[in-house]
This record gives sequence, C-alpha cells and structure tokens, in this order.
Amino acid sequence: MNSGPSCCCIVIVCAAAWALACGSLRTGPERAGAGTQDPHFRLADLHKSASAGNAASMAHLAWRYETGTGVKPDLDQAVQWYRLASNENHSMGQNNLGCLYRDGRGTRQDDAEAVKWFTRAAAQGNDHARTNLGWMHEHGRGVPQDYVQAFKWYQQAAESKSDLLTGKELPGNAYAQNNLGNLLRDGRGTEADPAMAVRWFRRAAEQDNPHALHNLGVMHERGLGVKQSDREAGGFYERAATLGSVHAMNSLGYLFEKGLGTSRDYEKALHWYHRAAERGYTLAMHNLGAMHRDGRGVKADLIAAAEWYEKAAMKGNAYAQAVLGWMYEGGHGVRQDFLKSAEWYRQAAVQGLSVGQISLGLFYYHGAGVQQDYVQAYKWIALSAKGGHEKAAKYCEEIALKLEPGQRDEALALADAFRPKLQSRDWVTPSGDNIPVKP
Repeated sequence: MNSGPSCCCIVIVCAAAWALACGSLRTGPERAGAGTQDPHFRLADLHKSASAGNAASMAHLAWRYETGTGVKPDLDQAVQWYRLASNENHSMGQNNLGCLYRDGRGTRQDDAEAVKWFTRAAAQGNDHARTNLGWMHEHGRGVPQDYVQAFKWYQQAAESKSDLLTGKELPGNAYAQNNLGNLLRDGRGTEADPAMAVRWFRRAAEQDNPHALHNLGVMHERGLGVKQSDREAGGFYERAATLGSVHAMNSLGYLFEKGLGTSRDYEKALHWYHRAAERGYTLAMHNLGAMHRDGRGVKADLIAAAEWYEKAAMKGNAYAQAVLGWMYEGGHGVRQDFLKSAEWYRQAAVQGLSVGQISLGLFYYHGAGVQQDYVQAYKWIALSAKGGHEKAAKYCEEIALKLEPGQRDEALALADAFRPKLQSRDWVTPSGDNIPVKP
C-alpha cells in the first residue's frame, strides 16, 4: 500500500459513544377499525347486511377480512368491501382503503390513490384520515412534500372535539398530537417551540400513546421544553416500554447502561436491549453488539459481538455496518477480509454515515479491498468532512497532493451529486429526516 493517511480504524467510536438511544419517533400512517368490531358478530349477518347496502356493515366486513377477525384473512375481499363502503361515502372505509393503497396490500401500491381516499374521508371530519394526510404531506407521498400542510392536517386531527351525538368531549387523535409535537419540536411547518411540543406529547401520552411517552422521555433526557432530568426520562421510557415501544426499550436500556437517572445496571440494560432486539429493532441489536464487544454485563466476546452487529447491519443499520467494516478490517471476532470490510463501509457510506465515508475513502486511497482511486478517496472523505468528521479535512489535504489537475473538481462534483440512500430509518435523527446522526 502507498504511504499516506492510515486506514481508519475509528469506527468503534461512532457506535459505542452514541449508544443510539436518543432518537424519538414520528408516528407513521394510521389505520383505524371500521366501527363496531365485535368479533362475535355473525359473519353471515354481516354479509347479509352489507349485501343489502349497509355501508357500515361493508366497512366492518372489510375490516374483518383485513385483520382475520373471526374469518380467514383475505385482502382481496377486504379491498372489495372497503371499496363498496367507500363508494357509499363511509369515511372509515375510505380511510382504510387509502391505507391499503398506500401500503400496497391487496392492491397495487398507489400513493396518489391513497391520498384521494384520505382526502375524501378527511372532508367528512375523519381524524384518522386527517392524520394520514398529514403524514403523506410530511413525507411527500402522493403529494409534494409540504410541512405546512402536514402541520395543518395534524392540528385539525389533534384538537379536542365534541361528539355530535352525545356532546361528549373527545380528546383528539393521539397519533396526530404526537406528530404535531414532533413538527413543533423541529420547527418544520411552523416555528420551533419545544415547550408547545411537550404540551402535545403530554396530551397524546394521556391517551397512553407509546410514541408520545417515548418522545416525552427524549425531551426530558435532552432538556427540550422542560427541565433536563434523566430520572423523569426513565419514567416515561418505562411507561412506553410496557406499552410495547421498542424505541423506549432501547432508550431505557441505555439509561441503565450508562447509569443516567438511576444506578448503573448492566443486567437491566441487557434485558431491555434484548427485548427490543427480539422485536427487530436494529439499534438494540447494535447496542448488544457493543455490550459483548466491551464486556459490559457479559464476558467480552468479539464473536458474539460480530453476530449482533451483523444482524443489525443486515437490516440496514448504518452504525452496525460501519462497525462490522472495522471488525473485518482488523480481524476482530471475524476472519480478516478487506473485501467484506470495504463492502460494509460502502453500505454505511451510501446511507450518509460520515465515519463509513471516511473509512471507505481511506480504503480507496490505500487500495484496500477496492481498486486504488484517489478521486473516489477524495469524494468520500470530502463527504465525511461535510458531515462533521473531525479528521476528514486533514486527510483531504493529504490526498489532494496525489490528484492530477482537474481531479479535485471532479471529486467535488461527485460529492455534490451524492444523495444518501437509506436502508433503515432506525439510526437517523429524531425528526425522522434522511439526515444521519453525526458519530
């Protein structure tokens, strides 16, 4: 290999230091049931009523077929009955039909068609559909991305209302309240207002929304809109975890691992990381890898660590991919393999992780696991510098000395054209944007 910057064996820092507990959740699209969902209501009676033109029965029957409640699941039947209910202007049927189009379940995936049905249901005051429209505008699905519109729809769904029949005060849609809190926290579609964000998270938490409970934990852990308190954060994380939030399970594990707001307890940290990992949460898999790598709560075991990192990496976690690249680079818990190392660094790099980018760039510089290419080396390390990696600028200066005239401009043009391609959203910023957390 040529002399110059040494291979970047610093990946371990990005994984261990963050422990990746602080990402809060923006709830995704919402589905709702179609009215009275008594599983003991006779299927034959539902069919009879639906066939006679009763829209509520059509929507209920569709929900039964979609969820397999009292009947064998049949998405074709679900789509058919939701469509019939929707054509009769049944708002819940319209909302749920929109969900199936958005997700491509039982029918073709079609965001524009989903927006059409959500819009029709929202026009009738359906708060589930309003929440879904907010989500579609927030993420640019079927409509241009528009945070102002997202804020508007979330706010409409989040506000308390009076039931027209009973006069009873309704608390507002908890998912919309949570999502509205996220936009207020991040200043998207409105001015940033952490204190107001906390108020909306609290309203959703009063309805036992696990995402809002987790977000309240994040706000207390970071001191956003409230006085910083790890102890308070832990209380909210625990409530959310008992309601099934994998994010909260992971966050709770982190507090126990670091002894924040509570006594350090590796056994409890492992317990919560395992619970989240068993449910497919890649950050918890990553954190279990770090625990085994460093011998925290378990005997140090690089082979077991590599297995956990690989599970997370295979599911698209960029931090785990970068650590796995480091393990293959140095032969830590795996057989040394520069080709595999370069591939894992690449997967982390294309997702926008700066430590993966600098590592891949140095591989290109040295010709380790890839063909030596100074232009590619400069491109990736320039991207890492832009992402905030403290060593990247120095390496760029050294690599620039190897470039032919015009090659630096070529590399910078490649860097400017780069757009991250996420494999997983588990490791991105709290707002859920396609912007990697800096290691």
